[in-house]
Amino acid sequence: MVKVAKFVLCIIAAGTLTLCAVWVVRGHATAQRQVAYEATLASLRRDFLPGMSRSEVESKLHDKRLSFSQGRSNHGSFPYSDEILLGNEPAPWYCSFDNVYLSFAFDGWEQPASQKDPADRLKALTLVHLVGDCL
Repeated sequence: MVKVAKFVLCIIAAGTLTLCAVWVVRGHATAQRQVAYEATLASLRRDFLPGMSRSEVESKLHDKRLSFSQGRSNHGSFPYSDEILLGNEPAPWYCSFDNVYLSFAFDGWEQPASQKDPADRLKALTLVHLVGDCL
């Protein structure tokens, strides 16, 4: 009986250590991806300065061959921003996805996407985590 109890305790300890190791590795990988996102943000903030017009920003994005979407997502204070998808993070168990976007927020954000003005001025460049299809 003592041998069985020791065996069960060893299995529980091994399982716990394995879960801890997975948790640490995932946390490290997430931190590395976040550093990469921040580096991309810093790099693009040098090229895209507040006050640039929407047409200038979109022209520069085309020149840099960066694909972006316009007014697709509705998040934060600037729902009709231009966005670049940077990556996909592991979603929490209760959601289907966690996408990371670089969001170009312009003034004139209250306008529907179909009425965006090319003269709208860039307000901010931010990272946005968009989690979706949650329970």
